[in-house]
Amino acid sequence: MDKTIGGMSSKTGKKDFWDMSASQNKATLAVGVLIGLLCVASIAVREIRVNRLHVELSQMDSLQIIPTPVRSDTFLIDINVISQKELASHPLVRDTLAEKLFRARVRYGGFLNARQMEDIFPDDEKIHRLFPYMLYDASKIVRYDINIDDEDMLCEHPYISRPFARSIIEYRQRVGFIEDYATMKKIKYFPRSKAEYLEQYINFEKREHFSLEN
Repeated sequence: MDKTIGGMSSKTGKKDFWDMSASQNKATLAVGVLIGLLCVASIAVREIRVNRLHVELSQMDSLQIIPTPVRSDTFLIDINVISQKELASHPLVRDTLAEKLFRARVRYGGFLNARQMEDIFPDDEKIHRLFPYMLYDASKIVRYDINIDDEDMLCEHPYISRPFARSIIEYRQRVGFIEDYATMKKIKYFPRSKAEYLEQYINFEKREHFSLEN
C-alpha cells in the first residue's frame, strides 16, 4: 500500500518529482545547446570579418603602384663614382650588368640623368629598375676640350661622329676657336638629337689658335 503524504500518495509524488527533474534537465540541455550555437555563430561571424579585412587589405595592396621592388638591403649609388665591384654588390645588379654600366660610363664620360640613361639603354628593364637608386655627380663628368682635342680624341665620345669631329677641326683652322655651344651647334654634322646631352660634355675655356696658313 502506498503511503499518503499531504493527501498525495508516495508513488505519485516520486513520479512528479522525476518528471520535473527531467523537464529541468531538458531545459538546461536546450540552454546549453543554444549557448553553444551562439558561440559557434559568433566565431563564424568573426572569421568572416577577418577574412573580409584580409581581402580588403590585399585589394588595397594591389592598387599601389610600385615601379621598383623595395628591399631592406637596397642602397643609393652614385653611378659616376661607384666602382664596378661596388656596383656588382647592389641587390638589383649582377656582374654582367655592372660591367655593362661601367663600360658605358667610361665610354660616355659619365651619366647625366635617368632620361639620358633610358635613351642609351632603351630596352634594358634591369637598368630601368635602378633609376630610383641612382645619383649623378655632375662634377665627375669627363669634358672634352673642344678647341684643343684632335679629331681622334673627339671621336671617342659616342655623340661626336667622325664627320662632325672633322668639321670641328676645320672650323678651328678657319676661325681659330669655337666661342660657345650656340656656335658649335651651327657646325656641319652637329648631332641635334643629342644636343641636350652633348653640351654637358664640352669645355670651351681652353683655346688653341690656328694660323690661317695651317
